[in-house]
Amino acid sequence: MTGPNLTALTETSDETGWHLLTPATTNSPTTTLTDISCATPARCLGVGSTTTDRHTRSAAEILNAAAWTTDTPLDAPGARTGYFTTVSCSQPADCTAIGTALPSTTIVMAQHWDGHHWTQQPLPMPAAP
Repeated sequence: MTGPNLTALTETSDETGWHLLTPATTNSPTTTLTDISCATPARCLGVGSTTTDRHTRSAAEILNAAAWTTDTPLDAPGARTGYFTTVSCSQPADCTAIGTALPSTTIVMAQHWDGHHWTQQPLPMPAAP
């Protein structure tokens, strides 16, 4: 038994109504976006994960005007797998994505996107009880 064929759906609106946008992941059934943040109506960053036959990695897509393009975030240091769960953009080139990376234990990861490059962000970890 196979599951349904799911396709990402993104729409935008203007004074004439809603319009369907085709995300870049349409041809990649292994990429899932979990959150999207738009600093302006024409500039958005979507984050999630993409899975190959062996690994799950963080994924990102950028909406610039009416076209989506894929982008490759950094792998968390030492991670075997990772994915973003949320993103927030205060400006078109100032976004922070948060997710999880799995080396031998689960860790939280954060990355900053400046409109061109991804940078790992240090996160304070709580002290062990």
